[in-house]
Amino acid sequence: MKCHYLQTLVISSFLLGIAGCGSKSLEDSSAPWPHSLLLMSQIWEGMKGDQDAKDVAACELAYYFSRNGYPKTALKYLQGTDSHRGLVGMAKLTLEKYHEGQKDVARLYLAEAQKGSNRYLLSRPRELCIRMAQAYNAMGQQDIAKEWKSKLSDSQDLAEVKGLIQAEELRQGKISLEQVDAWTEPEFVEVIVAQIRAGKASVTQISSWFKNAEQRVDGMYPVDRIQGYLLLASAARDLGRVEDCERMMMKAEGISLEISPRIEAGTLARISVADAYVDAGNLEKAQVWVRKAQDSLPENPYMAQPKAYAELAEVVWNMGKKEEAELLWTEALNRARTHLHPRARQLGVMAVLMSLQDSKVELNPEQEKMVLSVKNEELQGPPLATNPVGGYLQEAVVAVSSKEGKAKKKPIKAEGTKKPTTPSTSTLK
Repeated sequence: MKCHYLQTLVISSFLLGIAGCGSKSLEDSSAPWPHSLLLMSQIWEGMKGDQDAKDVAACELAYYFSRNGYPKTALKYLQGTDSHRGLVGMAKLTLEKYHEGQKDVARLYLAEAQKGSNRYLLSRPRELCIRMAQAYNAMGQQDIAKEWKSKLSDSQDLAEVKGLIQAEELRQGKISLEQVDAWTEPEFVEVIVAQIRAGKASVTQISSWFKNAEQRVDGMYPVDRIQGYLLLASAARDLGRVEDCERMMMKAEGISLEISPRIEAGTLARISVADAYVDAGNLEKAQVWVRKAQDSLPENPYMAQPKAYAELAEVVWNMGKKEEAELLWTEALNRARTHLHPRARQLGVMAVLMSLQDSKVELNPEQEKMVLSVKNEELQGPPLATNPVGGYLQEAVVAVSSKEGKAKKKPIKAEGTKKPTTPSTSTLK
């Protein structure tokens, strides 16, 4: 009881300290919302029948509002969720804003997450405990971080939160790479790559960091390895480490082809490789991987196809093929609007709008008409894919259900599996 009282005092002191920070409230940009964001919010409003799916979509929408200069609106979406997902979203935005140097905004998001978490005093959701511990540690509140961590009992959950906390400590220079545990989260790789990319160490030390990072990526889930290898390839390219770059690209290519396109990650993996070649300026290789992604698209579940088409459009757009990209975005909307399940149509259209927003591309008249037809719940044409009709409704049930859930994570070496993901890697981008 005494411990709980002291902990309450610590948290209260932290929250009171926020009142004295430079920005006492979140302020949105005075500029009108981008048209795509307005349409996303309107489509989200019309979602019915599955509050959990709507909460996941609300978090995605909040991230986009926050990143486009509307942090106050973002918070409203997160506060409006019925589940703990909104609180997890606040914790993630705390970390994002802190890393961007917006510490006052980060503190406000974290304070709101802490206040909202009071309704989970008896049973703390594991994802909330993990992300709150990570956020408090990053903000220098180690005592509160330990309190959140103490709510976890599963060994893999404890390993995950320790890994995330150590990634923050490594980022802040509080520990060295030699001091961290073997368990690897994607954030670890990002921090190590940032150190490598800085190029401020000796050649020998950079080589050691690179080897360490590569070994860590080798032990991650296949779907996580691809991005890890691509991050390392990019860093190696920047530092003129040609052999390392080529080896990492070969590993990314190999893993991407091992993941079946019958799941969303298979096609998205191929698209990621194509995007990496665009970033490297190798448009010839990029085109090869664009073709591989296109060839795999028919095998995707119908509900996953709008996102895959849209992400492929982004790559093609960055290659300078504007007309081809426009056609791909249009096809993405066609795949979204012709799904038999109304919620799948809405989620698919939102995924395409997010893609267009990322690329700063406006809807053309034909695309606008398709979006409005879904928003207004108009009767749509028949599905465009060859998937058996009987499978569509089941796809919708699977794809919009929680991907976090209560399932425990499998061993880190498990092949063909993916950890419970966050909303930023769910069906919505």
